[in-house]
Amino acid sequence: MLYVSGMLNGIYKDSDPKKYRDTLLSLFLQSGDWQYYGPLKKASKQEEWQEH
Repeated sequence: MLYVSGMLNGIYKDSDPKKYRDTLLSLFLQSGDWQYYGPLKKASKQEEWQEH
């Protein structure tokens, strides 16, 4: 499942920023892998980041 989500994440990066952030968040929460933290923070707006 995480492999598929990772692939979709790459597809969404340029085409759908909201899905990209949602997928990064999901990947981070499901896997606990910190490799998703930096891209998630970078892809999020300041206000969104403070909400999480």
